[in-house]
Amino acid sequence: MWPCFSFGMKQRRYFTASEKSSVVWGMIGINLLLQFAFASMAMLGQAKFSWGALAFGLIFVCLIHSLAIAFFVHLTGKTLHKEFEKQAKTSS
Repeated sequence: MWPCFSFGMKQRRYFTASEKSSVVWGMIGINLLLQFAFASMAMLGQAKFSWGALAFGLIFVCLIHSLAIAFFVHLTGKTLHKEFEKQAKTSS
């Protein structure tokens, strides 16, 4: 939420639909890379390494995190919209 909120306050607007899509997919990609790095390091220390278990875990966690990322990016937009309306009423 912080990067999205920061962008909105600095630019005095929120993301367009295409920008929001890029932000969400970018965050999902970063999340997937981090999950892969930590999960593979943890599994390499085990006696048996299973690519299937790693893939299943990554898909499962990525789906849950993707929903959370999309929800919070959307929620930040709504919060900023309300903040901008409040500021417009105050300045009028």
